[in-house]
Amino acid sequence: MKKRILFLFFSVVWINFMFNSCEYGDDHFDVLLPISEVRNHYGIFFLKQLQNQAGAYEQFATMLSSGQEPLYEYVQMMSNADYGVYYFIPYGKENKVEGAIYYPFKTAVKDRVYIDTPLGTPIKMDAYHLNNDVDVAKRFLYSIPFKELKNKHLEVNPALVEFADKLENKYVMLLPEESSSLQEVATRNSYKEVVAFNIEYQLESFSTIEGNEIVVSALSPDRVYQTMKYVLAQHNIRLYEFGGIEYGRICFSILMSQTGNSPGDFMKHFTEEVRREISFLGYDISFQYLFHIYYIPVGGDGGSTGGGSSGTGGTSGTGSGSSEDIVAPLAKKIFRNSNMTEQNWVVLERMIEKIRMNCMGNALYNELKEVLGGKTLSIQFIDSGNSSFSLDGGIRLNINVVSGDFLHEMLHAYQAYNESYESMMGAKLNMEIETHYAQYLYQSSLPEYQVKNNKWKKRDTVNARWTEIVRLNMFLDGKGNLLPGISNSKLENVLLNRVIPTLQANGYPLNRYSIDYDRIGSISFKNIKVLTTNC
Repeated sequence: MKKRILFLFFSVVWINFMFNSCEYGDDHFDVLLPISEVRNHYGIFFLKQLQNQAGAYEQFATMLSSGQEPLYEYVQMMSNADYGVYYFIPYGKENKVEGAIYYPFKTAVKDRVYIDTPLGTPIKMDAYHLNNDVDVAKRFLYSIPFKELKNKHLEVNPALVEFADKLENKYVMLLPEESSSLQEVATRNSYKEVVAFNIEYQLESFSTIEGNEIVVSALSPDRVYQTMKYVLAQHNIRLYEFGGIEYGRICFSILMSQTGNSPGDFMKHFTEEVRREISFLGYDISFQYLFHIYYIPVGGDGGSTGGGSSGTGGTSGTGSGSSEDIVAPLAKKIFRNSNMTEQNWVVLERMIEKIRMNCMGNALYNELKEVLGGKTLSIQFIDSGNSSFSLDGGIRLNINVVSGDFLHEMLHAYQAYNESYESMMGAKLNMEIETHYAQYLYQSSLPEYQVKNNKWKKRDTVNARWTEIVRLNMFLDGKGNLLPGISNSKLENVLLNRVIPTLQANGYPLNRYSIDYDRIGSISFKNIKVLTTNC
């Protein structure tokens, strides 16, 4: 008879698993599955489910390379917003943890979660996947279980615990959602600042064994949310807006004044208190978050105004030297403006921090700093008009700037330092095509780009100029190289017949943006190739 295992979500969820005694020949699963030697009940539970499903063992075995062995004594049952409930199965080679297999096994139906064979599709989480394919804003969360293995005195690949290490003794800078604009201090008297938090959590389930019965408990999303509301109420903090709740993810907004004007510090202490309350119930929970600051007119209806500023939960380091050096040290290494407010310097710093979390963006910052050789570019914010780079060595940013726009102009500066004045002026549209494609690569890699109705993703599907830029990913990879089977002539054809005419018809006319027809093709993306060499 087929076994069905059921989660019922109440304040606390209880799951009862009954297993019949099964016999398996030792020669069938070989030494990879030594059930009789496993003492960890999660490991036993996983192996029995694996054996009960035809072909599951073979699929599991293909996830491991030669010499890699599952560490069944360290199997855990976990849950998060990406995979729901899943097994965390670490594996190692020569006594060193190299990664883990994530084996999801839940399907949700309203307030019930059924766990049944067949198991879901396994995911291999090694150091490369964690640090390259997982969204940056989620790497901290996925790194935590490996940190716990290290704390149990296992040798773990350092690249697996890098992000979790940053959680120790301080809160971590995570990527803010893109904001709509800057807001000058002088205009804030008529606005309320609101900070929106998008919190993801990872919950470890706990179980006990009584004979052949495994009882596993998990907290419902509502219980986690109610715990958060309780902690807020203890500090007399009222929710300004509730953004939604789902398994592994909770969103809400509060007034900025209630955070002590530091969302990062607030979240550090808030999550610590929530974790403590959850631990009283017998569970362990881990958090990561994004936050976004926006402005509401006093007496308004709660809709966001055009104003707003990005926020992060990080610090910019201790710095040294004068007090001016402590504010925005990264920005001031390559930019100058003696009249710019401290607030605007902080906004620049936050955008640079965000850009540097991207491999290409980090290389761009470092390369630009190197070619400047200690010199700086002038920078200023403007109330109207488009952001731009001038060949006299300056960048102008519209107050509605976001990090993608900033990266675009920084790349123009980098292009200019690798060109002569004549070659730059004679290939202005060539340069625009490269900066547009780089901006698309960067913005499409951000966590917020994956959110439903994201404004940049929508732009890429409805704006003619950006639609043609996005089309280039059918010919180029994320490093500006031709895809397999794509010739340079095919790329030249799409540039000449689609991309260039579309840009010329949408803000980049020939009389202002010259074309170097000798630089049409993969050569148009030479700077992206250089910047992504180590990505």
